[in-house]
Amino acid sequence: MSILVNKYDDFENGLYSKGNVEEEIKRQIELALEPLAQGNEGYVRCEELSLNGTNLVAKILIRHKHKSGGVIIYAGKNWVELDTDVTNPKDEDLKLCIEFMGKHCVNLEDLYRIIVIIIGSFNI
Repeated sequence: MSILVNKYDDFENGLYSKGNVEEEIKRQIELALEPLAQGNEGYVRCEELSLNGTNLVAKILIRHKHKSGGVIIYAGKNWVELDTDVTNPKDEDLKLCIEFMGKHCVNLEDLYRIIVIIIGSFNI
């Protein structure tokens, strides 16, 4: 995260344009989510990103694809959607969406609730 802080300080000092800062944020998001992309042709791409003051809006594609001998073994995609004030992020600001027979999304609050139910079912 120090890379982003340093870049933001440079932006504040007039050394970077807003576009350059947004491109760096995209790059860092893609690097952070890259391990989630599966398959030999999987990738992560930040499709949309805007920074307005401290409000960050982003839509990130996580593409899963594996080919073998020219045949597609599997292919799928997930979306990560973010609309948050980076100085005060909330659980509902981040959504993970899966496109399979429609678009289905959960946010961090939903994931916490699922984890609590699972832990509760094991009487932990």
